[in-house]
Amino acid sequence: MKKLMIIICIISLYQCKVKDKPQSTTNDSKREDIIGAVVLDSICAVFYVPDSIEMDSLENKMSPEEFNTLESDIDMYNTEAMNHIISKGIKVHVKNQRFYSFKKKNKGIVTIDKKKYSDWGIILFDMIKDPVILYPNEAPEKIDEYFNK
Repeated sequence: MKKLMIIICIISLYQCKVKDKPQSTTNDSKREDIIGAVVLDSICAVFYVPDSIEMDSLENKMSPEEFNTLESDIDMYNTEAMNHIISKGIKVHVKNQRFYSFKKKNKGIVTIDKKKYSDWGIILFDMIKDPVILYPNEAPEKIDEYFNK
């Protein structure tokens, strides 16, 4: 049974791919595609979260009570937003990558560096408009506004 679980884990990891693109200028002249970025080319919402190093840094800047409260609040807001997005039939991704590249219908590519924003956030993308970044506590009203639903 243990060997079966290991094999399933290996197969699962093998099937999870991140599309790498060479660095190049796109039709959207104000942005570039970045090597190692997660590339998304469908209507979706991306919930980005801190990686372990960022989490440790946050935890060291706060008291344990403050950190636990922050984490609890973020979880609550993210759960509410995720449930709302799923109820609208929009695909959801949860990632902790630094760069996200979004392919628009007009062939333009918009790349977002999460380091320029808060540690937790939601990126909304409809393939026509530029992606929009929300803080978890701004949903679900802004989600409906962005997706016109």
